Amino acid sequence: NAHMKDKILLFADESFWAGDKQAEGVLKSLITEPFLVIEGKGDNAYKIKNHLHFIFATNNDWCVPAGPQERRFFVLDVGEQHMQDIAYFSAIDKELDNGGTEALLHYLLNYQIEGTDLRKFPQTEALLEQKVFSMTSIQKFWYSRLQAGSLSSTRSGWDMEIPKEWLYDEFIRFCNGIGVRHRASDSEFGTQLKKLVPGLTTGRSSAGRYGKSRKNTYRLPLLEECRDTFCKLVNFEIAWPSYEEAAVVEEQEAA
Repeated sequence: NAHMKDKILLFADESFWAGDKQAEGVLKSLITEPFLVIEGKGDNAYKIKNHLHFIFATNNDWCVPAGPQERRFFVLDVGEQHMQDIAYFSAIDKELDNGGTEALLHYLLNYQIEGTDLRKFPQTEALLEQKVFSMTSIQKFWYSRLQAGSLSSTRSGWDMEIPKEWLYDEFIRFCNGIGVRHRASDSEFGTQLKKLVPGLTTGRSSAGRYGKSRKNTYRLPLLEECRDTFCKLVNFEIAWPSYEEAAVVEEQEAA
């Protein structure tokens, strides 16, 4: 990695993220650690101060490993207004070759940032999308249920109580639908679900409610409370669909 020893800005073109946990740790340390260990080919390793900043450009859907409380990545979707617009980009190239580069440097050097905390970057829809791609299968399942406003893919409405085995079966069907091979056990599912829903409790159903035997159940807060908790988890105000909007979408998809 000796090529990074004297760099301030590293631009990665056509980059993508494939979910490698080991590589995730390396990338995040490159962004936040104050020192870099540099090791050239056949040379001894040595430590230097880390001045690296990163820009990633990609056409891939999943581009960065973004956790729920992501603090490293500011993500933007580039507009398509000037796609294949030769005249537009030719004008930019012409200006850059005729003093534009110097003008841009002057603008950046004199841009006033006093009073601005650069660590608190805007939480964008594009960043939320990266958070969803980076979620565990249980987090993705729960997000899909909150979007649908129902705990079941076959029933509408929000159940305040549901048998544990029924909700776990819904999770398994969800995993099958998105091609997840490693599926959490029912105990792992319950542990992660409690982290996603702090107000979640467990109990036993009343006799005859779900058949002859009493079942172990999850008891959940109201849908609005569960959604608010999830928004706090991902640090983003999600525009949740209403039941009516969800029904219209289903009708359109069916058509």
